[in-house]
Order: sequence, then structure tokens, then C-alpha cells
Amino acid sequence: MKQDTIFYQLFKRSPTLLFELISSFPPQAEDHRFDSIEVKETAFRADGVFLPPTPEGNVYFCEVQQARDNLLYERLLAEISIFAYRERDSFKDWKAVVIYPTRDIEQERLEVVQEFLDSGRITRIYLDELGAIEDLPWSLSLMALTILSSDEMLEKARGMLQRSETSNEGSAILDLVITAIVYKFAELTRDEVLTMLGIELKEPRAFREAREDGKAEAIEAILLARFGAIDEELAKVVPKLMQLESTEYAGLLINLSRSPLAQAELSELLALP
Repeated sequence: MKQDTIFYQLFKRSPTLLFELISSFPPQAEDHRFDSIEVKETAFRADGVFLPPTPEGNVYFCEVQQARDNLLYERLLAEISIFAYRERDSFKDWKAVVIYPTRDIEQERLEVVQEFLDSGRITRIYLDELGAIEDLPWSLSLMALTILSSDEMLEKARGMLQRSETSNEGSAILDLVITAIVYKFAELTRDEVLTMLGIELKEPRAFREAREDGKAEAIEAILLARFGAIDEELAKVVPKLMQLESTEYAGLLINLSRSPLAQAELSELLALP
């Protein structure tokens, strides 16, 4: 999950998106917390875990799979088993969701996991089958956007930006759409991406502020995911991180360790004054 920055930011900002994808909302769905779980004394790490607000709730595991892995389900079940053994008192039951761009990369052999699939304990989502982007909520639209061809992606992204102008979450949509395009066109700068999307480089003040607010929100969401809280030292680096492109700051933060960061360490890592 940590390699799929777009999905990480989406789930961190709105954990209920997972339940929207599977059309099933558990009690207190909005109170579930998306996180990465590191279990001491093992090499186990689960990056897509939706923790229930109370031990009476279900924990949800999520995998975003971009390429075929013929041991995906075996690995997923192993991770779930280790988590259940170590954290049994923190949840009542578990479910899992695997997100594919298309059915074509589904694991070939399913015997080991077939009963879990048939019972609905493991749900598979195929992004190319969600429906027309124009008819989807913005969060699902962004997921579907990531699997389109370059030309179609640009066309749909422009439409999403137009829709975002009337949304309460316009700044977040703007930043995530741009980030998705930057990932698709890795050889282009952010300014070139803005030009392709039809966004003037001399943006109106309100539009520029909305973009900056969305970037700050995304940075803070990742910092919270990695360190649990943003202390005074971490708060100082947010402005520095905002000088980077979305792909740079997201990849940097998501792959940082959970050990406390000193201001000097991060400043050196960023190579910024």
C-alpha cells in the first residue's frame, strides 16, 4: 500500500471510501482509522489496515494490486493471521479488500482462498468496472482515473477539476488529481502538468491558496500516519515539504521510519536551507 501514494492519501483522508467501494458500511464506519501497523518482535508490517474505533468492531485489510502476484492471497492471509495472533483483543472479526485495475491480473490459482472469496470475507474490486467517472463520487472517480490511458486520463481529469470548483473538498481534489497526473507523466514537471490540464500558471489567488491548502493537508495526513502526531519539530518541516512536488514529498514521507525525527535530520534529507 505504501507504494500506492494516491490510494494512501485517499484512504487517509477518507477511510469511509473503502466501505463505499464495497457498498457495506459497518457501525461507526466514519470512526475507523486507516494506518500502517508494525508488530514488535516480528518483521511483519501491514500498510493498509482500517482499525475499528472499539474492540467490538471489525478490522479491514486493504491491498492495492497493480501487477499479477500469484501468491497474493497466501501472503495476505499470512499477514492477517499474524495480526490476529498479536492484536486479538483489538477487534472482533476481520474482512479484506483487494483492489485491482482489471480482472486480467487476478491471481491464477484460488483454491486456498476460494471459501473466503465466496463468503465475502475477502472482496475484490476491479477499478475498470466501477462505472463512468462522471457518475462516480469524486473519491471513486480518482481511483478510476489512475487506470486510464494518457489521453483519456487528461480528458477526465479536466472534467474532475471543473466538478471540484463546486465541491467543498475542491482543494483536496485539485491536489490529488494533479498528483495522479504527475505519476502518469513522470517525465513532466508540475508546471507542465498544470499547462496540460489547462490551469494557468498565474493562478487566481483563491485557486492558488486552494492548491496550497490541499498540499499541506496531504503532507499532514502522511505525517500523522507515520508518527501518530505532529509535534513542534515536525510542524516546522511542513513549509519545506511544500516546496517539493507531490511525488517527491509523498514518497519521502511514506518511506520514513517510525523513529522520532529531529529537525536537522529531515533538513539534511531534504537538502533545503
